[in-house]
Amino acid sequence: MEHRPVEARDRASGRNLSEVHALNTLVNSSPRILLNEDIHHLELDRLGALLAECPPIGLAHYSLGCDDHSNAKSPRDKERSLEDLSTMLDMVYPALKQIEVVNPAVVLVENVPNFKASGAGAMMGTTLRRMGYFLTEMVLNGLDFGAYQGRERYYMVASVFPGFVPPKPEQRAGGRLWPVIEKHLGDCADVTALKSIQARESTSRRMPAFLTRESTSCPTILKSQDRGVKDAVYIQDGGRIYKPSVDLVQELMSIPDSFDISWMAKEQATETLGQSVDYRLHSAVMAAVRDHLNVNCGRHTVVQHGIRSKEGK
Repeated sequence: MEHRPVEARDRASGRNLSEVHALNTLVNSSPRILLNEDIHHLELDRLGALLAECPPIGLAHYSLGCDDHSNAKSPRDKERSLEDLSTMLDMVYPALKQIEVVNPAVVLVENVPNFKASGAGAMMGTTLRRMGYFLTEMVLNGLDFGAYQGRERYYMVASVFPGFVPPKPEQRAGGRLWPVIEKHLGDCADVTALKSIQARESTSRRMPAFLTRESTSCPTILKSQDRGVKDAVYIQDGGRIYKPSVDLVQELMSIPDSFDISWMAKEQATETLGQSVDYRLHSAVMAAVRDHLNVNCGRHTVVQHGIRSKEGK
């Protein structure tokens, strides 16, 4: 299921991009079923009917909206989103209802670190435990898994089988990042004169460090990267400031070239990359989940189990 929520800036400009991520799924994968539906409005009866025609589900992976858990969104904007119902805090509720229908052997939830201590995170974890799942929670840093950026992500693995083993961190490489940046520099826009760049010096908020010839890692790239905001990631070299190109952002996220975003407009391409997972970090987590399923189920595509809630429902 893929759906890009209509944001305030979309409504202001009269555009609807709710199909972008669904189209991206079709371009870059071959799903058996693709639902381009708002998670709050998906009909569970219809979902159940569709799944009845498919093999049992071994893994249900949820990347729930993280905006309202992120420090990048201001408290005022979070309050406003509660009032206009654009908040993402309550996405755990429909996700849990879907899990009851899907009945997977393993549930994987990915979000920003603040999700772990939130009420939504507590509700998600407690309900899954009450349903009979064994829970493992992790906050992992991409740099510990060969990534270029220090992107931290929260992962919850809920399994009907005990004994999930998290991925083991690697020794950080610590090398200079400049060779990666330099080969893309000619395609990076000079944004030295932008007001948002000048505003970085006067803001009270902590800004991400510039990428320079001495950098050994990249700050976390956000989905707002292409909009010229002051807290985006920028390159500083020779007295000039540059905005990373789409290709550079993709490489800094360690996302392979085979992931095709060439068909998107530049803003949507950068947004898709910026809100994505770091590929190397996520690959390590998925490898651990795959190993866990292989140990408990063997190398089969069909996984059957009889999980019930602790109340017997």
